[in-house]
This record gives sequence, C-alpha cells and structure tokens, in this order.
Amino acid sequence: MEGVTKVVEITIGKEMPVDFGLILDDCSFGTGQYQGVYGCYETPSGPQYPLLSMTPVMDEPGDHLTLRVI
Repeated sequence: MEGVTKVVEITIGKEMPVDFGLILDDCSFGTGQYQGVYGCYETPSGPQYPLLSMTPVMDEPGDHLTLRVI
C-alpha cells in the first residue's frame, strides 16, 4: 500500500504547480460523517481537484482523533 501512496504523491507532485488552493468538504455516508481535503489547481487540460485526505469526523469523548493522509 505504501508503494501506491508514493506513486500517487509523485504523480500529483509533478502535475501540481507551486501555487494551489485547498478545499475542505464535509460529506455523509449513511450515519458516518467525513471531512475531505482536496487540492485545487489549473492544468493545461483544465482544473484539477485531487482528494488529498479523508477522515471520519470524531465527536464523541472516547473517539481517537486521527487523520489519514493519502
């Protein structure tokens, strides 16, 4: 799995310019709520919005706050 992560990092890194933005987005699937982080930048073929990370929203006292970067 780490090999896939490295390939994605290299691919997006080659395409992404120095200037870019981030989009924070909430979404729900069933009873779960998630926070997504997207990059946003322009390429010659048009705007790109790759998903950079997605994690469940933790709001209970016993929840472990973690973030998985993809």
